[in-house]
Amino acid sequence: MHLKQGIMPLRRALCIGIPIALLLAAVTVFILLPKGNALSVRQIPGGERDGYALTLVMHPEEGTVSVRETITFMNPAKGFLENAVLRFYLNAFASEDTAPVAPDVWQSAYPDGFSPGEARLMGVFKDGEALSCAFIDSACTSLSVPVALQAGERCSISVNTVLRIPDMCGRCGRRENLWTLGNAIPLLALYDRDQGGYRTDDCGSIGDPFLSECADFDVTVIAPAGWKPYGSAPFALGEDGAFHARAKCIRDFLVVCSRGLEAKRMAFGDVTVEALVPENADVLPSAGRMLACFAESFGPCPYPYLFICASDFPYGGMEYPGAVLLSEALFQETDGWELTLAHEIAHQWFYALVLSDQVKSAWQDEATAEYAVILYARKVYGDDSGERIQYQKALLPMEQGGFDVTPGAPIGLFGDSETYLTLVYGHGCAYLCALDTYLDGRLPAFLRAYLDAFAYGFATRADFENQLQIFSETDLSALTADFLDTY
Repeated sequence: MHLKQGIMPLRRALCIGIPIALLLAAVTVFILLPKGNALSVRQIPGGERDGYALTLVMHPEEGTVSVRETITFMNPAKGFLENAVLRFYLNAFASEDTAPVAPDVWQSAYPDGFSPGEARLMGVFKDGEALSCAFIDSACTSLSVPVALQAGERCSISVNTVLRIPDMCGRCGRRENLWTLGNAIPLLALYDRDQGGYRTDDCGSIGDPFLSECADFDVTVIAPAGWKPYGSAPFALGEDGAFHARAKCIRDFLVVCSRGLEAKRMAFGDVTVEALVPENADVLPSAGRMLACFAESFGPCPYPYLFICASDFPYGGMEYPGAVLLSEALFQETDGWELTLAHEIAHQWFYALVLSDQVKSAWQDEATAEYAVILYARKVYGDDSGERIQYQKALLPMEQGGFDVTPGAPIGLFGDSETYLTLVYGHGCAYLCALDTYLDGRLPAFLRAYLDAFAYGFATRADFENQLQIFSETDLSALTADFLDTY
């Protein structure tokens, strides 16, 4: 996710104090950058994966979506697995007391007053028989499902839910002509093999506590006339009158339903980008340049499709595999969206391709996405411009002190969004810039090796540090601790 920072649009930020000669050089770099027509996609690994077969039926008059899903999965434990856990993140929005919305954005999230959201469980079945399931947390976000699986054994369960979509501005919310279903569909929790159990972290107002394994998705959306779905994979209208989409090896599936709005599309080699944004926003070519920049630095694109949607999201942006939400407010200025879009597209590598622990080590994907923005600015606008963005994103936050939490702390210890932003994004990005200096500019090469090592998997902070030691042939733990674990 990218939080609003009160930072001026990219081109204006780059232009302050830059001589005309440097501006012309920046424009030249911008024009000469490949437009993405040679983009390739990373090869999806073979073998059996977990799978989700989803049917969503939209009920606009009731403000609900009926969901029927069949989840096929293998026991992730080393031995016998008595219960699996499904995450129902939407239930955190059922009441004002539990809604994970920070006080500073509450009014923006609920401009018409609080509106509850929930994922009402209608039944869970295995082999046609109803299972007796129970929520194991007070907010009803973690459902324990009895499966009784031996090591290596697979099974399928069917889950029926009714999603009550809140009338709010957020990841999951409905407005007149646009519904966003971010983190609304129940998914299997991430199984922590080190701890020997499923992750059931709280859904708080700071950060993105969404952890899940990669799986194959087969999604059907049934919508009233005039409504059209978009999301983490391209939807096609079938002869049955429903919309169908498939995606391989992704860890979540965003669904957006729009009425009277049509997305623009552009192909960049093997990658297709669709954008549902204001007409005057030249998003598609910029997205192609961002994908080309990150593919050159970090390896081929993780997926063949990217959907970009402008919504009334109260923060800057939010990432999903194959999809990005951007705040409509960013489009009030000609290029106010550019830095945020670059950050969110970078998450296709740092989150979608390699999931890090967004609860215990949020810097691991947020700081790397910020560092990627610096690379983008440098490549597109020139070295001098890159230095200015680096100062803005890394050095300026380091001038702020007096915090009672460290950048490497779990998200539950951050008391407000501003502190979280300054430390996790800013100090974390400064750590990566320091690494780049120590590695003589080879940080992109290290990050590419890190991504290759954990592609489509999960990497802890220890995994990151171990990979760094292998790459650098040096113990850099003191440098890491100095930036991430020091007040």
